[in-house]
Amino acid sequence: MTCAELAARIELLQPDALPRDVARMCLLLANTVPDLSTLRDEARLAVAWLHTGWRLQSAADQHAAMTEELERLAQQDASRISPDQVRVLNERLLVPMNEFSYPDVTLWDPVTVREGIFIAG
Repeated sequence: MTCAELAARIELLQPDALPRDVARMCLLLANTVPDLSTLRDEARLAVAWLHTGWRLQSAADQHAAMTEELERLAQQDASRISPDQVRVLNERLLVPMNEFSYPDVTLWDPVTVREGIFIAG
């Protein structure tokens, strides 16, 4: 499967998506499987789509929490910020995106996916 083919499938899944969002999803989906041809299977594409959405939501939630914390700290007097607060914030900033892992979609059984039972098999 080529990126163009994957983009066409994404546009079917999300017809209102902007071209940059389609390109972003192509990259994210391509990084979920060792073999891009795996995504030709409707069920495996659906699972990869679902898990990629979860990853994006996790990253967005983490970003929102960090932004809130940074805004709160910015309103404080700098002398009142403890070293522990700086350490915790720094740890949050360094959490890599790949920490939000999920099962390899090549291992998912299409029958269980169709039935809504997401068990690796």
